[in-house]
Amino acid sequence: MSKFSDLGLSEQMLEQVARAGFDKPTPIQEQAIPNALMNRDIVGIAQTGTGKTAAFVLPMLDILAHARQRPGLPRALILNPTRELAMQTAEVIDIFAEKNSAKHALLIGGMTIGEQIQKLAKAPDVVIATPGRLIDLQQRGKIMLNAISVLVIDEADRMLDMGFVPEVEKICSLLPAQRQTLLMSATMDEEVGKLVKKFTNRPKYIDLSPQKRSAETIQEKFIPVQNERQKISLLINELKNRTSALIFCNRRQRVKEVARMLTANRSGDHPDNQLAKNTGKLHGEMPQAMRIEELERFRKGVIKFLICSDVAARGLDIEAVDCVVNFDVPISQDNYVHRIGRTGRAGLKGSAITYVGAEDRVILERNGMLKQVEQAIAKDGGCWQGSEKPYLATTETERNYRQSPKKKRDSAKSYLGTGGVPRKTKVARSGGEKLNKPAMQAEALPAFLRNPV
Repeated sequence: MSKFSDLGLSEQMLEQVARAGFDKPTPIQEQAIPNALMNRDIVGIAQTGTGKTAAFVLPMLDILAHARQRPGLPRALILNPTRELAMQTAEVIDIFAEKNSAKHALLIGGMTIGEQIQKLAKAPDVVIATPGRLIDLQQRGKIMLNAISVLVIDEADRMLDMGFVPEVEKICSLLPAQRQTLLMSATMDEEVGKLVKKFTNRPKYIDLSPQKRSAETIQEKFIPVQNERQKISLLINELKNRTSALIFCNRRQRVKEVARMLTANRSGDHPDNQLAKNTGKLHGEMPQAMRIEELERFRKGVIKFLICSDVAARGLDIEAVDCVVNFDVPISQDNYVHRIGRTGRAGLKGSAITYVGAEDRVILERNGMLKQVEQAIAKDGGCWQGSEKPYLATTETERNYRQSPKKKRDSAKSYLGTGGVPRKTKVARSGGEKLNKPAMQAEALPAFLRNPV
């Protein structure tokens, strides 16, 4: 394997690399850095945790240090899909730009725009931004992009998932046509290929995506479950033996529900509810300041477990996460890869556990993981049987019924006779025909009224 000194970096940058404790370049760094230093456009495809951020930050800073400056105008732009990833990129730049004259500004939503305008007034060389906030500031006339010589589009597949392509197109239309573009992604498909054609010019392709999408250091396990209560019980027992864990859910509301179920003081195993004290949550609906605070608490070990939505699935580099738990089966295989990629990073061992119920077969069939899951369960000697009725309510009516106050249930019960059959209607008193038929046939009733909980 090459050394950083073999990649063409300047002596000043090599000193920064050594000071940061970097020893040998990762494969993506080994291939991307020399090509970037030659001002080539690059398309880098590599799984999470392989060092893609340093692969573009190091050559970018070196190029800026030796390029002609344009006073008062930013010369490099890094676009990130999420605030957390943008903050992480800024932290990496802080590490390598300590002795470099390059200044940078972080422009993300959820933070005071006035402070960001003040940072722009100090003429930063590098701007790290999410698309929405950058466009907002540009439309206010607070930033000019006509001197950008290096553009980085990070996590391009995530940009697609979050619907940022129109914003990226608008931003690129404001940049000089003659520029260097570095596009990084964990996956490569037809849609990412369209981005490559739009935004790069004869790029150097570096495809290091392995045939096995998840790292070999991750032990994957799929556990069949019968109901939600069993999921929670298994999760509590799992966390007893873990030093840290990320628990992923599919929606913001699910994050709140699981946090409530997990931290409720129902178990004799947690008389003082230590689990609640050690658990936090993270989702896109939270204010940015609160999201930052929760991440920092988790990074520093103040809390051991973090229940999160897919906002934490991509790009976040949190050292030594012991375990990832998919409380909800991810809707796509890419989401699965990114979620479990939060553990087993930088050569460390990690565990990925996914709970699967009978109703998850539909999702797994759609995302192409059904065969993998069935084989894994069979290999572990488990039994994953189908069920006529999933353990989770599948209709809005049933969910509302199960979560409704007791008085509503009593009202429903008063409507039902013995055995769940509706009571007969009253006899017409005006000489009309007696109405002895049920108001609704039993078989026509919703399932939750035929068989009340």
